[in-house]
Amino acid sequence: PTDGHHAEGFCFYNSVAVAAGVVLASGDAQKVAILDWDVHHGNGTQSLFYEEGRCLYISLHRFGRAVVPRDRRCVRNRRRRRAGTEP
Repeated sequence: PTDGHHAEGFCFYNSVAVAAGVVLASGDAQKVAILDWDVHHGNGTQSLFYEEGRCLYISLHRFGRAVVPRDRRCVRNRRRRRAGTEP
């Protein structure tokens, strides 16, 4: 894995998440945006910043005939939305 990789369980060092965290913690930026344009969903980065209101995370990734990792929570939530039973 490369130092810029961001998929949960597939990276050792997430340089984008570290950089975003550093600028937020230092006060050098009030908000950050992370645009992840990749083959797979960057669920590790999403998990790190999910509760952080100062970070906008956008993931553009392949859908269908999935490439690893396949996040079953996303599939389950999509099915619930379609069925109108989303919590």
